[in-house]
Amino acid sequence: PRDGNAWLLYEKNMFSDFEIALEFKTPAPTNGGVQVRSHWLPRMPLKDGETVADAPKQMYGYQVNVETRKRLGTGIIMEENGRGYLAEPAAEAAKTLKQRDWNAMRISVRGNVIEVYLHDVLACRVEDEAFIKGFVALQVNPYQSQEEFNEIEYRNVRVKDYGREGNWRSLFDGTTLNGWKKWGEEDWRVEDGVIRGRYARMTRCDD
Repeated sequence: PRDGNAWLLYEKNMFSDFEIALEFKTPAPTNGGVQVRSHWLPRMPLKDGETVADAPKQMYGYQVNVETRKRLGTGIIMEENGRGYLAEPAAEAAKTLKQRDWNAMRISVRGNVIEVYLHDVLACRVEDEAFIKGFVALQVNPYQSQEEFNEIEYRNVRVKDYGREGNWRSLFDGTTLNGWKKWGEEDWRVEDGVIRGRYARMTRCDD
């Protein structure tokens, strides 16, 4: 649609630590991108009278821009529907891009480090861990376009999965302090499924 993003979501697997390599081409200058560690969720905040079930879904997570309408557009790392731009690409990487021809992009997502390469030249790097696992998706975005059609071509999309579940793991079993070690004289105990730490302030007696 002309008034919203178009997404192609790879829904077979979610990924945590991985590299994705692909080639892209924009027959005419336009905007799109590659989502990594992303989630397809109801749009927030809800409008008046709107429920979660009624709200249209949007993509939340990291996006690497494909933006051929400006010189330093491709390779930007941003948080879609979040904080916006997290890092902008280096000029040396932007110089490798070819208008209306195939370009190589590689995205490395390992731990809290995200790196983007254009034709094997490092475009940008961020350290961030707001999202530790999610989907991969491709985007074409008609934002501010005056063209009748907006088109991005993608090919040779490959992923190297390094694993890491990316799921939260409980460090507290809800009933005991197994795995934890007390230091000091303070009182640590489990009550009603809650860890309670009590510090008794000592009364100072002056002679």
